[in-house]
Amino acid sequence: MSTLAKTMPPGLWPEVSDPRHKRFLRHWAEQRGDGIMALRSGIDPASIRDCLPHLWIYRWDAELNDFVCTLAGEAVNQAWGFSLVGLSLDRIMGPVNAPTVRERYAEVLRLPAVQCSRRPIMPQVAMEKRGTRLIVPLADAEGGHYGVLGMSLYEYDHYADADKPVHIPPEVELYPCAGLPRTPPA
Repeated sequence: MSTLAKTMPPGLWPEVSDPRHKRFLRHWAEQRGDGIMALRSGIDPASIRDCLPHLWIYRWDAELNDFVCTLAGEAVNQAWGFSLVGLSLDRIMGPVNAPTVRERYAEVLRLPAVQCSRRPIMPQVAMEKRGTRLIVPLADAEGGHYGVLGMSLYEYDHYADADKPVHIPPEVELYPCAGLPRTPPA
């Protein structure tokens, strides 16, 4: 299994406290139905309207051997300080962080699995923007791998911390889709 993430036991959904994360996860779960992944075309923005500023999608581009951002909500772009749309992970995150994040996203598709990372509560990390993220796999119309859909709720001072980097958490949790309960999370 992964060296980048802790794989959680079957039968569990990620525990999230924010109601927007709960709606996001429930919507994805409802769209996947009896399948393993939701179709990209099945995601209904109107159903998760209050989540939209925090959503992002990265499509796998085999030619580039990288993920490319195809959608980034206003809160996501604000946290990064620029529009992510059309940019690859290499261009967004640079040579230090991009390989780790690329492998994490690839793992979400390979397994497939839901990935969860929570902001660390550590004073020494206060110099970076932190966030709680949920990442889910998306299928294309033929049922193949499309990419990943994520929702990031960032925590930082929008004025004092505007130019600070986004924190990439060292550990994440993976919830393999095959072991997720059929009932969407409450």
